[in-house]
Amino acid sequence: MKGLFKSKPRTPADIVRQTRDLLVYAQRAPDSRESKREEKAQKDATQVVANLQRQQVQSKLIASDYFEANIDLMDVLIQGYGNTDMALHYGAMLRECIRHQSVARYVLETNYE
Repeated sequence: MKGLFKSKPRTPADIVRQTRDLLVYAQRAPDSRESKREEKAQKDATQVVANLQRQQVQSKLIASDYFEANIDLMDVLIQGYGNTDMALHYGAMLRECIRHQSVARYVLETNYE
């Protein structure tokens, strides 16, 4: 047990290997931060869509009118649901959208393959 906490001297090869590993990590770090930033923007976009679905103007849901005029947006959301990286966000948006009767009818009557 006496040598348990002693650090053994590192050879120059160990130092070079560790430095290389740290440089690789340092080059990768901005990408991971960028992906976290993208993830945050995706969550924000999902929340915006969800809030717009519930927005009322003079006691009328404006999203319902919008979807009736632009029902092809459902096709885009359903295709996006097939993307495994984004399926969670597209699924949340789809759930919010199908609360509207006209959208739910369109999704149920359309044959997606």
